[in-house]
Amino acid sequence: MKTSFQLITLLGFVLLLSACNKKNRFEIDTNKNRVEVKIHRFDKDLLAIDTTKLNAGVDSLYSRYRTFFSRGFWLAISSTVYKNAA
Repeated sequence: MKTSFQLITLLGFVLLLSACNKKNRFEIDTNKNRVEVKIHRFDKDLLAIDTTKLNAGVDSLYSRYRTFFSRGFWLAISSTVYKNAA
Protein backbone atom coordinates (compact mmCIF):
# COMPACT_ATOMS: atom_id res chain seq x y z
CA MET A 1 0.00 0.00 0.00
CA LYS A 2 2.77 2.40 0.92
CA THR A 3 4.80 1.62 -2.20
CA SER A 4 1.81 2.11 -4.50
CA PHE A 5 1.20 5.52 -2.93
CA GLN A 6 4.85 6.45 -3.42
CA LEU A 7 4.72 5.21 -7.01
CA ILE A 8 1.60 7.24 -7.75
CA THR A 9 3.15 10.32 -6.12
CA LEU A 10 6.35 9.89 -8.13
CA LEU A 11 4.36 9.43 -11.35
CA GLY A 12 2.35 12.57 -10.55
CA PHE A 13 5.54 14.59 -10.01
CA VAL A 14 7.02 13.34 -13.27
CA LEU A 15 3.86 14.26 -15.18
CA LEU A 16 3.71 17.65 -13.48
CA LEU A 17 7.32 18.49 -14.28
CA SER A 18 7.09 17.28 -17.85
CA ALA A 19 3.99 19.45 -18.42
CA CYS A 20 5.71 22.60 -17.16
CA ASN A 21 7.13 24.07 -20.28
CA LYS A 22 8.20 27.67 -20.79
CA LYS A 23 7.06 27.73 -24.39
CA ASN A 24 3.36 28.26 -24.85
CA ARG A 25 2.25 26.23 -27.86
CA PHE A 26 -0.88 28.33 -28.28
CA GLU A 27 0.92 31.69 -28.36
CA ILE A 28 0.43 33.69 -31.53
CA ASP A 29 2.74 36.45 -32.69
CA THR A 30 0.34 39.38 -32.97
CA ASN A 31 2.95 41.85 -34.20
CA LYS A 32 2.50 40.54 -37.74
CA ASN A 33 -1.30 40.78 -37.68
CA ARG A 34 -2.19 44.43 -37.24
CA VAL A 35 -5.78 45.34 -38.03
CA GLU A 36 -7.33 48.79 -37.99
CA VAL A 37 -10.88 48.80 -36.70
CA LYS A 38 -13.37 51.64 -37.07
CA ILE A 39 -16.43 51.46 -34.87
CA HIS A 40 -19.61 53.22 -35.93
CA ARG A 41 -22.15 53.55 -33.12
CA PHE A 42 -25.72 53.16 -34.34
CA ASP A 43 -27.21 54.16 -31.00
CA LYS A 44 -25.34 57.48 -30.94
CA ASP A 45 -26.25 58.22 -34.54
CA LEU A 46 -29.89 57.35 -33.86
CA LEU A 47 -30.10 59.67 -30.87
CA ALA A 48 -28.26 62.44 -32.74
CA ILE A 49 -30.98 62.72 -35.40
CA ASP A 50 -32.47 66.20 -35.60
CA THR A 51 -36.15 65.71 -34.78
CA THR A 52 -37.18 68.64 -36.94
CA LYS A 53 -35.69 66.87 -39.99
CA LEU A 54 -36.65 63.24 -39.43
CA ASN A 55 -36.87 62.37 -43.12
CA ALA A 56 -33.26 63.35 -43.76
CA GLY A 57 -32.16 61.66 -40.53
CA VAL A 58 -33.78 58.34 -41.40
CA ASP A 59 -32.37 58.48 -44.91
CA SER A 60 -28.92 59.16 -43.46
CA LEU A 61 -29.20 56.23 -41.06
CA TYR A 62 -30.38 53.95 -43.82
CA SER A 63 -27.45 54.88 -46.04
CA ARG A 64 -24.89 54.34 -43.24
CA TYR A 65 -26.39 51.16 -41.70
CA ARG A 66 -27.95 49.49 -44.72
CA THR A 67 -26.59 46.03 -43.87
CA PHE A 68 -27.25 46.37 -40.15
CA PHE A 69 -31.01 45.90 -40.34
CA SER A 70 -33.35 44.23 -42.75
CA ARG A 71 -34.98 46.31 -45.44
CA GLY A 72 -38.41 45.72 -43.92
CA PHE A 73 -37.36 47.33 -40.66
CA TRP A 74 -36.19 50.47 -42.46
CA LEU A 75 -39.33 50.59 -44.59
CA ALA A 76 -41.47 50.43 -41.45
CA ILE A 77 -39.52 53.22 -39.77
CA SER A 78 -39.39 55.43 -42.82
CA SER A 79 -43.09 55.01 -43.56
CA THR A 80 -43.92 55.92 -39.95
CA VAL A 81 -41.64 58.94 -40.06
CA TYR A 82 -42.97 60.11 -43.42
CA LYS A 83 -46.59 59.72 -42.26
CA ASN A 84 -45.90 61.66 -39.07
CA ALA A 85 -43.95 64.34 -40.91
CA ALA A 86 -46.72 65.05 -43.38
